[in-house]
Amino acid sequence: MAKSTNKNKDKANLQNEGGGARSAGNGEARRQVAALPLRRAAAGGLEVMLVRSRTTGRWIIPKGWPSRRRKDHEQAAAEAREEAGVKGDVGSTPIGRFEYFKRLTETFELVAVDVYVIGVTKELADWPEQDARERRWMAVSEAADLVVEPGLVALLVGLDEGRIASLAPASLLKQA
Repeated sequence: MAKSTNKNKDKANLQNEGGGARSAGNGEARRQVAALPLRRAAAGGLEVMLVRSRTTGRWIIPKGWPSRRRKDHEQAAAEAREEAGVKGDVGSTPIGRFEYFKRLTETFELVAVDVYVIGVTKELADWPEQDARERRWMAVSEAADLVVEPGLVALLVGLDEGRIASLAPASLLKQA
């Protein structure tokens, strides 16, 4: 796996800086759930799948609003299937959380995102958002270079085998 750059650390250090709009006028962030699709590369290292956002074309992880009908980790897995066309085993405990400002029509809204690891076991040939998104597997360090949300950069830079082993589905621990 490629070595992480200082640019990643600089972006990660920005996580708590700045201001901006808050949601609902109460200072609280709205909440989303996200999937961090991971797999083992042939050489044994981890790879992450990123997708392009539909509106800005940024590289992101699949995410969406919580559901009343599903547990959060199940909803994260549903977002991975819809946005990235992947299925797999999802961990039931978040591996981390990051915040970002969601662009609305005239303002921005603070959103806190709980991230669940999904050990990808299947890539779908057809999925709901395939015409709207590009998906790509890459080394975790490359993903950290490409995403712009500082908190997501920090989460990616902080991934290590011990954390993965304690929070990820067993299928992810197997070598390719």
